[in-house]
Amino acid sequence: NGTIRTLEERGTVNLRLTAPTTLLVADQHIKLGAARFAFDQATLAVDGLDWDHGRIRTAGAIDGVRVAHVLELAALFSGEAPPVRSDLVLDGKWNLALAETASGFAEIRRRSGDASINAGRGWTALGLGETQMRADIAGNRIALRGGTVAERIGRIVVDASAGLVTEQGLQTVGPPSTLDGTVAFDIPRLKSLESFTGPQYALEGKLAANLRLAGTVGKPLLTGNVDGSGIGVTLYDLGIRLTDGVVQVVLDQNTVELKQVRFRGGDGTLTATGAVKLGESDPNITGKIVADKLQLFASPERTLIVSGEAGIANEDRKLTIRGKFRVDRGLFDLPKAGAPELGDDVVVIRRRDQRELPTANAPVPEDKPTSQFSPVIDVAIDLGNNFRFRGAGADLLLAGQLGIASAPLTPMRATGTVRVVDGTYEAFGRKLNIERGIVNFNGPIGNPNINIRAMRRNQEVEAGVEVTGTVRLPRVRLVSEPNVPDEDKLSWLMFGYGAESAGAGQQRQLSGGALGGAALGMIGGRAGKGIVQHFGIDEFSIGPSTAGLNDQQVVSVGKAVTEQISVGYEQSLTSASNIVKLTWAFSRRWSLIAKGGSINGLSVLFNRRFNNWSTLFSGSTNRRTTDVDPDLTPDGRPASEPAGDPVEAIKR
Repeated sequence: NGTIRTLEERGTVNLRLTAPTTLLVADQHIKLGAARFAFDQATLAVDGLDWDHGRIRTAGAIDGVRVAHVLELAALFSGEAPPVRSDLVLDGKWNLALAETASGFAEIRRRSGDASINAGRGWTALGLGETQMRADIAGNRIALRGGTVAERIGRIVVDASAGLVTEQGLQTVGPPSTLDGTVAFDIPRLKSLESFTGPQYALEGKLAANLRLAGTVGKPLLTGNVDGSGIGVTLYDLGIRLTDGVVQVVLDQNTVELKQVRFRGGDGTLTATGAVKLGESDPNITGKIVADKLQLFASPERTLIVSGEAGIANEDRKLTIRGKFRVDRGLFDLPKAGAPELGDDVVVIRRRDQRELPTANAPVPEDKPTSQFSPVIDVAIDLGNNFRFRGAGADLLLAGQLGIASAPLTPMRATGTVRVVDGTYEAFGRKLNIERGIVNFNGPIGNPNINIRAMRRNQEVEAGVEVTGTVRLPRVRLVSEPNVPDEDKLSWLMFGYGAESAGAGQQRQLSGGALGGAALGMIGGRAGKGIVQHFGIDEFSIGPSTAGLNDQQVVSVGKAVTEQISVGYEQSLTSASNIVKLTWAFSRRWSLIAKGGSINGLSVLFNRRFNNWSTLFSGSTNRRTTDVDPDLTPDGRPASEPAGDPVEAIKR
């Protein structure tokens, strides 16, 4: 029992006694006289504090408390920075008596400042306005009234009370205390919450709730309703947009019932029904999600319309989603070129000089385990009859069924087979028809097994590509019917004839010389492909004529109008001779050739490949069955040239 004349703490709380005060400390009894303290930049005035065997009587006021300093102390003692920062300044006062009877009040209110929350995308201010909370004690109840207004959130109003119970002869609030009152919140603009969700989300509409409290502090009961209208949700990264949402949720004695939850997606709808019991360790959950021609993706390059339903339940204390959906219409059109990327030699240095370097053997997203709070998913997806994929040179109509499965702490997996009903695949600048296309899923959803065969048909040697393996490690090889060397396969695939093939007294050389090889390399290379596609040229070579000119050095360019019709032009490098040629391959072995320029004529050709002549005649022979070219003899040589060796004539 005595007088404290000076008291000061520096470095942590920064507390200082500004005037002497009296203090008595005895067995279960503490009594402090009138005292004045300076707390950081705030002032604390205690008119009196008397704690005697659990009975409390106290009164006082606090002015100018900086919440930022309180948060600093919390981080100092907890070792973790809170996800809130603030320049709020608060004032408060109290006068309480808690003993065999209770009375008094306590209140706190905002003087100035705001609070900011970091939701993972930077700090966002709440825009706090009038904020106040007051507790009044009278009789055997304590009433709590107040609320806050914030530009980012809206308005929250609390008007509740709790009964006082007697413990060891004293009034207090405990688990048996009865609850009464209301809690209401109103968010007039959901769009104001976008600052917390990030730029990839967009919100629309409004949401409000009115809840009534009942039960006890230990077992509270909620009754009321949550209503929303005009709700819209847009996920820009995925292209998903749900609009005209209506939400009507009813709470009755802690049972949450979805009376009406409906969204529109395009011309379709998404509805949800169900109920869940709150306040239980293993709540009973029954729910159902129904999609009726729901348009999830709505853009020119990505469209997905689905129908089906899924059930939501609690199985073995795990949230489980099981259902089946069918794709009514789907289109995934990948861009022609990907987004720009930084080069491998660019290093990005972030704050605190933390360099973001690639981690060796880092798992791809689909191999990463899900969160421990993720639901159990068992969903079957039928691709339907109108699911198309375009991209990476492919234009595919897909069909099949997939099963998607996931569980907490395990990667998502897919099982099933997707087949190509119809489609084309572009390889080496040529659009090929896919004759076999199978994608098998039996593991990670992003790495299925593939088996694709695409061919160019209706020519003497039908060539194509075959892709096998997995999406991450594909194996591509050239194929042909009949089988020929790879350089011939590539030539037949790109141009419709072999690298070295004889016909009609003419010799076609594509890769036999240095210039021909350079031409083939230019067409097949990435830069060359861009050039020829830009100018509309499918064939370019320098060498002997393929259309009948006697010159040994001619420039040949060609363009395939369709798979059967092509146009070519040849210009001599040593004379003024030139030829324009139109070729129509109307079947696998028959073709019609019309020529104009230095040589005019019309030819009908029949081509037949004999394996036993492949070595002598470079893999093919051409026999002219109808020839109306006036400048050539029936064996294919110019009319002015002697007949010579008949074997050489056949080779020509």
